[in-house]
Amino acid sequence: MRLSLAFLAVAAAVHHPGHVLQQLSEHHRASGAKGPLTLPLKAKKTVRQMDFFSNRTRTLDFSNSIRVFSKSGGKYAGIKVSKLEMERCSEETLAALSTQHTDGNYIVVKDYMDAQYTCEVEIGTPPQKFVIIPDTGSSNLWVPSSECTVCNLAECDGSPLSFAERQSYQSYPCHNMYDSTASKTAEQLMDSDGKRTSFSIRYGSGACGGSVSTDTVKFGEFSVTGQHVGETTEEPGTVFQTANFDGILGLAFKSIAVGGYPPVFETIVGQHGSSSDFLPQFAFYLGKDGADGELSLGSYNTERFEGELNWVPLSSATYWQFPFTSFKVGDGVEACPCGSCQAIADSGTSLIAGPTDQIQKINEKIGADYEGLVDCESLSTLPNVDITISGQKYSLAADDYILKVNQMGQEYCMSGFQSLEISGLWILGDVFMRKYYTVFHYGNGSTTGDDYAKVGFALAKHS
Repeated sequence: MRLSLAFLAVAAAVHHPGHVLQQLSEHHRASGAKGPLTLPLKAKKTVRQMDFFSNRTRTLDFSNSIRVFSKSGGKYAGIKVSKLEMERCSEETLAALSTQHTDGNYIVVKDYMDAQYTCEVEIGTPPQKFVIIPDTGSSNLWVPSSECTVCNLAECDGSPLSFAERQSYQSYPCHNMYDSTASKTAEQLMDSDGKRTSFSIRYGSGACGGSVSTDTVKFGEFSVTGQHVGETTEEPGTVFQTANFDGILGLAFKSIAVGGYPPVFETIVGQHGSSSDFLPQFAFYLGKDGADGELSLGSYNTERFEGELNWVPLSSATYWQFPFTSFKVGDGVEACPCGSCQAIADSGTSLIAGPTDQIQKINEKIGADYEGLVDCESLSTLPNVDITISGQKYSLAADDYILKVNQMGQEYCMSGFQSLEISGLWILGDVFMRKYYTVFHYGNGSTTGDDYAKVGFALAKHS
């Protein structure tokens, strides 16, 4: 069977123009076809050009995703496993994937093929559970509405489903749907005309939108009231319908939030920040090879990294954006030639992304072909990639930046570097954050003052 990587770029323009989502999760049965299928690779030219199609194909066993940004914003990415791969998973593995829980202020984060990381959030009273992407590259919380008639492609009875259950018995996943009318603490927002307040995210292939409510939200051990929740009722295409998660919980700043609503963590800081044991920060430890990771809230876990944290002040409190001075591949390629570059630490992007000309040089250096595939036999000879941030060098070996996929007993290797164009901006996604424990210190929510926003990096401990 041949399945492929299909890059589906979708650009959003709502209250904050340029908010962009990209999700590569088209199921091979979306067209009703059976058996082998090769999907077209959609190649990004520029963010403003929404004609992304080309005739090239990739023959890997999953659908991949990479976040694409526009000038003023950016959005989501991850990997969806094919039905064939899911059928190979043992019942024990599926059961483990479905277990979403917390340990103190540490939320267990599930690793999905080293490319997508999920955890749980509870919304409403009594609580309704959802599997979400904890995403430092966006700022809104949204989940499917119970009023949505297109959010599930499968026949679903509305019962709450775990990750495993939604994948184990049918081609398409069933998603947990939010019913604000079933929550005692929900309030449906109304506009001046007495209609439900709406939100809308426009894509190149359609749009995603719905209405807005406020409700009690529990994330980890922290419960907050009056949190804005987007309820999607429109999801054209099969982008979100075929995803293994229900929604997205944004962890960036309010300045890029659609509708200007306070993000969940900002609300947590506002309602719990006075506690003596609470710090206005959260931290990611991303698992690898299927192992659990964790997201800590109000603190960080010193047992998850080696040495000291290297703190880096943010250059912009929009995304978690900061400067770096070098991106060197072996002895021959410097991808930050001016010595002054900008990057985003982004838990919702699977790979490392950067300017097209520099990514091309990197991929040429590591021997990647035009589709990003690398000879698996060459990995031991590939150079390290060294990124210098605030005077500290962060090294990535080939095992860190090459993604390995097995299909029918054959191993494929893919470059962890993907090109994009946003005024020279780089994205350090899961490829980087898996190697380096990352602390997001919200502080006072700005780049000024004594308690300014910053990120901290240290070598993660992996067994």
